[in-house]
Amino acid sequence: MLDENAFGLRSLSPDEIELYLQRIGCGHAGETDLQALEALHFAHIHSIVFENFDIHLGRPIEIDIPKIFDKIIRRGRGGFCYELNTLFASLLYSLGYDVTVHAARVVAAGSRWIPFGHLCLNVECEGRWLVDVGFGNSFQRPLRIGKEGIQSDEGGDHTLEKVEEGWFLSSRILSDSFDPEYRFDLTPRHFDEFKSRCHWTQTDHTSGFTRNIMATRPVAEGRRTVLGFTLREFVGGESSERPITAEERSRLFIDDFGLPREDVEALPAAIRADRFPDEVDPVAFGGAAE
Repeated sequence: MLDENAFGLRSLSPDEIELYLQRIGCGHAGETDLQALEALHFAHIHSIVFENFDIHLGRPIEIDIPKIFDKIIRRGRGGFCYELNTLFASLLYSLGYDVTVHAARVVAAGSRWIPFGHLCLNVECEGRWLVDVGFGNSFQRPLRIGKEGIQSDEGGDHTLEKVEEGWFLSSRILSDSFDPEYRFDLTPRHFDEFKSRCHWTQTDHTSGFTRNIMATRPVAEGRRTVLGFTLREFVGGESSERPITAEERSRLFIDDFGLPREDVEALPAAIRADRFPDEVDPVAFGGAAE
């Protein structure tokens, strides 16, 4: 790790950049144009799993770029928004992109709009773009901020609406209608401002992420998600859901999601019943909501 800017972004070393690009299977010749940004975003979404294992392994998650780099790039793990977007921001910054960090408020059924419930990015590159590789089931390529109408990609259809508080993201992915995801503004933020909400997300019994073990990733024409002992698949417009055993779950995590065997086998067999006061699906949103 090299220098750090006023908002906590750190440059990766050339060797770290090379390791990162290898991890996501994306070459980069030094351009900082829109085409390269789209390729990096798409490759990241498809290579690094959205998951919450460390919460259930009793390992504190810190917004610390060297620690996140070691976990996700060197050890082959995934993570959630505070890790994935922090790490991706460091890569983009190191490559020369004009990137800033922003706070979002996540929409969830019955929830309040929680400040700093999600961390997203803005990149200035041939326009202004919403960049987010840490929201679970959402857009797979950057979205143009200020563009009216629908923006479509491999994951679905998306809109960005200007509102008084900033911008409002809605997506049509697993349904016939647009569902609200989060709202954000373009006030630049420091990573330290997210630490309190990151701690809450991984420790509070009302957080969706403490209630169940999960992992999700895009697949051809859809998405595959494991939530507890349930496998959910959405492929070619058709959705399915079925229970799975502990053995099948481990096989999926290792063989299909590509997560390290030692961490998968260390996961608890079940979560205590008292950690399910309500039905909350953390895969429906990528940040913290109450």
